[in-house]
Amino acid sequence: MLDKFKQLYQLRKQAKDVQRQLEQTEVEAKSNDGSVRVVFNGQQKIVELELSADSLRPENKAHLEKTLKETITQSISQTQKVAAERSKEMMKGMGLDLPGM
Repeated sequence: MLDKFKQLYQLRKQAKDVQRQLEQTEVEAKSNDGSVRVVFNGQQKIVELELSADSLRPENKAHLEKTLKETITQSISQTQKVAAERSKEMMKGMGLDLPGM
């Protein structure tokens, strides 16, 4: 029983370490035309957002909205992959190699 508590404690400690690592990890995505650049941390929080001056012109509104959506979606997808990989490494390190993770 005591071993289970130790294992649970180690798992929680490693999960917190992974969270700290993810907070420090940055993932960048750029739109194809270079008008939008988004940087997320591994916790899926926006760290930086850059827009080109040309993209801010009123006649480019629809294009900017579409480009922002695509670039943010791309960046979120990348951060999810990073988080999944870090979690998988943590679980493997604990001897909990679960299929599908």
